[in-house]
Amino acid sequence: MQTTIEELLAAAETDLAQKVRQRDELNVAIIQAQQQVGALRSLTYRNSLALTLRNEGQALVGLTEAIRSILRLRNIPMKAGEIKGSLDLIGFNFGGISNPSAAVHNTVKRMAETLEICVDESKAYSMPSWDASMRAALARNPKESVRPTQRLGTHKLTGKK
Repeated sequence: MQTTIEELLAAAETDLAQKVRQRDELNVAIIQAQQQVGALRSLTYRNSLALTLRNEGQALVGLTEAIRSILRLRNIPMKAGEIKGSLDLIGFNFGGISNPSAAVHNTVKRMAETLEICVDESKAYSMPSWDASMRAALARNPKESVRPTQRLGTHKLTGKK
């Protein structure tokens, strides 16, 4: 029995989606481990200056990557406040950020402006999905790199297609 290209593509997309989900789950585990290490370190070190210097070098998962993971794992549109709440629930360390809510809002706003994430009319953010138009674009020109975050159509700044 001969496997068609469409079947290979579907299998590859399924494998990719599974690996992305595994990475997102690992990001959550890393964030939780960072929180645990931070809590244990604060019990161990009394000198707040030494604690600050040590924590500055430990940005294993940054805010943008954590937001990506939350949106992919939840797989539903979420407002900036809901994203911030989810980050709090998994124990994301906002240490060094004076206004975490503003940081989350500005980050998702920037991600939406660069088309990395989608925003709907209610200001809820979500990850874009591969759709038929993106598959068609890849079929037309498979050598050109088309990221899943790119949208087909006219570019909003240059006006080019």
